[in-house]
Amino acid sequence: DPADNLASANFSTSKITLQAQKLVEYMGLPEELNEDSAPGILALTRSEVSEAQFRAWEDAILNGDDSGTHMDSDVSGTEDARTAWKGLRKLALANSAVVDFGNAAASLTKLREMRVVMGKFGVSERSLVWMASPKIYQQLLSLDEVTTVEKFGPQATILRGALAALDGIPIVITEYNRDDLNATGVYDGT
Repeated sequence: DPADNLASANFSTSKITLQAQKLVEYMGLPEELNEDSAPGILALTRSEVSEAQFRAWEDAILNGDDSGTHMDSDVSGTEDARTAWKGLRKLALANSAVVDFGNAAASLTKLREMRVVMGKFGVSERSLVWMASPKIYQQLLSLDEVTTVEKFGPQATILRGALAALDGIPIVITEYNRDDLNATGVYDGT
């Protein structure tokens, strides 16, 4: 009876607690900028501060770690945006979602292995994105599977000089995706 199934179902919600973190940027401006000629300079300064905030957020989203000691040995001060919250790399490491490329160039096999490690979260390409450093993006452009028209059609990198997606997953290039990590996925200075 369907009514019995509904009566025995346990409908509940998981409580989530969100804790806001604020990144703050300070820029000292000379008092002379209160003059009539200052609005242009103030607009430029505001734009530069906004850009610095976006860059800090991007770096923290990828490389953040709010533990007492940051996972990367080159992050030591609490004023560093990378200490504001746990970033994607920290969360991946905490969930053993690591694929070691062994200092080899990116390959389609290794990229697909990353999706396997993600389990059910790596299935739908509609909910994924490749976050590639400029170095890795150049390697993706050179993959045998995407360079020629015979293999990749009119989107081949030999024709386009660019690669927007791989395996149906969009590629986003970010300078904050680190290329200097050890086999465990952290920076240790060696």
